Amino acid sequence: KVSKMTPHQIEAATAIGWPAQHEANIAGWRVFSGLGLVGRVNSCWPLDFESSNIVSAIEQVEAYYRNKGLAPQFKVIANGACSIELTAHLKVLGYHVKNRTAVMASRQPLSPPCHKVIITPTVTPDFSAFMIASSPCVRDGQERSDILHRVPNPSAFGSICVDGAVAAIGLAMFTGSSAGIGAMRTAHEHRHKGYARSILRAVSAGARAA
Repeated sequence: KVSKMTPHQIEAATAIGWPAQHEANIAGWRVFSGLGLVGRVNSCWPLDFESSNIVSAIEQVEAYYRNKGLAPQFKVIANGACSIELTAHLKVLGYHVKNRTAVMASRQPLSPPCHKVIITPTVTPDFSAFMIASSPCVRDGQERSDILHRVPNPSAFGSICVDGAVAAIGLAMFTGSSAGIGAMRTAHEHRHKGYARSILRAVSAGARAA
């Protein structure tokens, strides 16, 4: 029986599957940075602490981001993966919660897709262009496109085409003994047709086969 992944293991796999442009180590914390738009690759992941001075470590992280012209952010993970002391210090310093993300895991095989899904081991120009076009702004889309070109090779990039044009995309990033799901996008005019479900099933099957 395969044991459940711990929050720490999930975060470590996520860092492999959704790689940042730059990474630094501050007091054992993993500090990621890029263009500043995508939170996961522009924040400090305080998973392991190798210092006794948490205030100094926070100040070093803040200096790192400000030197790059970015706002300092911390990706705080619940269930014991991050220090409760850190959360308290950040609150005192005026930090606030920007986004909350629920992480779900499964080891069960999914049903076959109901639509034809094209799977490629690396990102394609059409996949990248769709990601940019479906992002809130060009710079955000460009950062996400850059990340896709750094995703572990091979992985499972899935897309559904309608009348020769991409209608939906999704990705399973191979990270060793696990795979992360990301880049799930569907064109507005093609929503509520089950395309995302089919892509999720197809890329998950690709990950399981790998």
